[in-house]
Amino acid sequence: LIEPSGQVTSIERMVRWAGPGGTVLLFGVTPTDIEMQIKPAAIFSRGLRLTASAGMTPAAFKPAVTLLRSGVLDFGPLVYGEVSLEAVPDLLNHMPAGKPIIVP
Repeated sequence: LIEPSGQVTSIERMVRWAGPGGTVLLFGVTPTDIEMQIKPAAIFSRGLRLTASAGMTPAAFKPAVTLLRSGVLDFGPLVYGEVSLEAVPDLLNHMPAGKPIIVP
């Protein structure tokens, strides 16, 4: 299971929902002062694996943003168009072909 939000309640649910021998990947970034309530027995009895991927920080995105702005690669064919945050619900309900960019 992949937990992308970094929300404690979601992480705790993923541990509860993981099947025997399952892996829970913590991908979302939580604030540094957050604590969770996870029962070690839930991990040991089902042989779960908890792992994390550190990469969702502003510093991690700088090389990608630099590459996008450089014009070295043509990302145009990957983008369908731009939509505002307000238009996201409608976009998700009627997803067109291509990859839209959501503009805050």
